[in-house]
Amino acid sequence: MQRQPSLSGHPVVGLDDLMTGYGSHAAIHHVTGEFAQGSLTEIVGPNGSGKSTLLKTTAGLLAPRSGTCTAGRWTMRQSC
Repeated sequence: MQRQPSLSGHPVVGLDDLMTGYGSHAAIHHVTGEFAQGSLTEIVGPNGSGKSTLLKTTAGLLAPRSGTCTAGRWTMRQSC
């Protein structure tokens, strides 16, 4: 899958094949995309679908199980 360029050309958050969750439960599976600088993004879904887990991962509060999450100058990868 080829990424489309972000609106401003400068992604603030980038997700590449991200999988994350808690304990034995993977809440997010193989997500790839970008949040562009200056964009407004809405994250919607039913309870338990991984919205808060995604935000915690992009904020660096939860390490990815696989894939990467790049936020600004920091890149988070799977924890050891």
